[in-house]
Amino acid sequence: MTQAEAQSVLEIEKYNDVLDAYEEKLFVLKQFFQTRRFIPSVIQSKINSLHQLELAFKTLLPKSEEGTKANKKDKDHKKEKDRKVEFKKLVYRFDNDVLSTFDEFNLVTNKYLLQVQNSSSASEIELILQEILKIQKEYCSYWTNFLDITDESILVSKMPDLMEIRISINEMCAQGFYHFTDFQNKELMLSEILKIESKRLFLLKNQYYG
Repeated sequence: MTQAEAQSVLEIEKYNDVLDAYEEKLFVLKQFFQTRRFIPSVIQSKINSLHQLELAFKTLLPKSEEGTKANKKDKDHKKEKDRKVEFKKLVYRFDNDVLSTFDEFNLVTNKYLLQVQNSSSASEIELILQEILKIQKEYCSYWTNFLDITDESILVSKMPDLMEIRISINEMCAQGFYHFTDFQNKELMLSEILKIESKRLFLLKNQYYG
């Protein structure tokens, strides 16, 4: 990345120094991840933005030990960022139990989003988001394609209220059905909202993960 390209990415003319620009751009991206649904194509575009942000920051860092106080702040920040980029990888487990897998997915996703919120590194956030997408792909693979619901009626980016989904799963359990493999049992009275969510996740996997 050239100096001019890096200045364009950071819009450096709007800020006091490189670090201020970097932190402000990173803050905006972090807010996006807290408020948007995890549609893989959208998140991947933001991962690319994070990569460009990190590259621009490193391109514009002061090259010498001399400079202004602002430059010293940038160099101190680079010393922190030059350490190996890593994040706390979480242990999780999905299985055939609908409720436990639903709860586990939302728990681990929220924990990773908290790591995103607490991170000051674009490179670290890239890794966390890639991990969330990997977990989402695995989670989606458990859900069923209900053929009585048309593909055209489902908007994969529209996620229903999680509490309503959990209530529907509990209603399923109250009938004595607990597993994803029970979805096709003709004796199960499955709520429409849960069928729609199952279809949505099935389509999400097919459309974005293959």
